[in-house]
Amino acid sequence: MSRFMNNLGRNLMADAAAAGRSGRDRLGGARDRLSVLRSPFSARAVAVRRSRSGQAIVEYAIVFPLQLMLTLAIIQLAHLFVAKHVIEYGAFCGARAALVGLSDDDARLAAALPISTISGAAADRTSEPLIVPGWGALPGSRGALERTGGMWGEFRITRDTEPGSGSPIVVCNLTHWYKLVVPVGNTIVYRLGDSVVGLENLERVGGASYFQMKASCTLAQPWANP
Repeated sequence: MSRFMNNLGRNLMADAAAAGRSGRDRLGGARDRLSVLRSPFSARAVAVRRSRSGQAIVEYAIVFPLQLMLTLAIIQLAHLFVAKHVIEYGAFCGARAALVGLSDDDARLAAALPISTISGAAADRTSEPLIVPGWGALPGSRGALERTGGMWGEFRITRDTEPGSGSPIVVCNLTHWYKLVVPVGNTIVYRLGDSVVGLENLERVGGASYFQMKASCTLAQPWANP
């Protein structure tokens, strides 16, 4: 019995010693790997860093052009939304000018006043700009007048009565060809709209892309009632 117990004790001690050596070996290996990664001057750490940096550069070179084109297209779409609001305000200005008794030509000038902020340069540089008293020639007014009832576009004032009540109203309808001005983004929006979506209000003239926008404003004229 005592011999059996002695053998069992020796076996347990031998197993514990072997497990200790195995644990120390694994711990030592982990410490060695950690020291390699921590050491900024070790050859293996430098190789790992170079490999990772090279991979990041390749990934960036692949993704960046796509990200840049997508960003420019989004900027161009944002410009379109802003232009839509400006053109709607231009229709309001034209209707307001006609409402207070100005002629249709003066109403068109009133509509071109806010539209000149987003119209861009005119195709015909010899056309007359909009002259603001005390300011001079308004930048962008040539393009606004040219593409809103000028060479392109449409501007129409209608004096009518409201259906049902018979009250006098003034209606301003205008069409403006907005120039897509964001580099690369304008081409992407034009290609997507023309080829993919099939929009009919896109034109390309002289290397520039244009988007047709329409706006309408109706104002009541209560003081004209008998």
